Amino acid sequence: MRNVSDVDDARSLYLLPSDMQLTLLEREVSKESLHARLRTVIGGLLAAVRKVFDVVLIDCPPGLSVLTECWLREADFHVSPTKADYVSVCGLEVFRRFKSLNPEMGFAENLGVIVNMKDDRSASDVEYHRWLEANAENNCFKQAVPRMSALQDAANFQTFNRSYMAKYPGAAGAAIRALTDELLGRLETSSSRKSPPTPSAPAEVPGAMEAMA
Repeated sequence: MRNVSDVDDARSLYLLPSDMQLTLLEREVSKESLHARLRTVIGGLLAAVRKVFDVVLIDCPPGLSVLTECWLREADFHVSPTKADYVSVCGLEVFRRFKSLNPEMGFAENLGVIVNMKDDRSASDVEYHRWLEANAENNCFKQAVPRMSALQDAANFQTFNRSYMAKYPGAAGAAIRALTDELLGRLETSSSRKSPPTPSAPAEVPGAMEAMA
C-alpha cells in the first residue's frame, strides 16, 4: 500500500498491513512443525524487498511468538522499545535470555533500547531510565520518546496533507526527529561494519594480465 502517510514529505512510505489470520497461521506452523519453512519464506521476502527499499521496519507484537522469532532471526537488526517501568525492564531480561539460546540459528543484531512514553515529571520514570542506561548491554538510545498527547494523536490519519511539524509540533517533533537521526546513524555504522571491505586495486606487475589470461 502506498500513500499511507498524511505527511506531505513522506510519500516514499509504503505499508504491508498485518492480519488477525496470522494467529491461525502460527497455530498451523506449530502443529505441523513448519518452523524452518516459515523462516525460509520470510528470508526470501526480506531478500526481495531489500533490493527495493532503503529501510524495512518490521513491527512485531510484544512476546515471543513463532512468527516474531522468525522475523528476529532473519532481520539484520532489531531495536527494543520499552517503557521505563519494572514490568518492561523484566521483559527486556527475558528477551535477552531468549536471544542467547541457540546462537547457531542466528539472530538480528541489537541496535539498542528505546525508552518509550517517558514522563520527565515522574521520578520513577527518570530513575528507571537511568537504571536502563547504566546497563551497557541495553545500549540505550540517548533520545527517549516522551509521553505527549501529540504523539498519541499521530495515529489518527487525516484526509488532508500536512507538514511534519504540523503533525508533530514542538517538543514532540524535535524528539522524534532526534531519535530518527540517532537510529539512522546506528544503522549506518553497523551496516558499514558488516559490509565486506572493498578490495583495493592490485599493483601493476609486468606480465600480470598475460598470466591471468
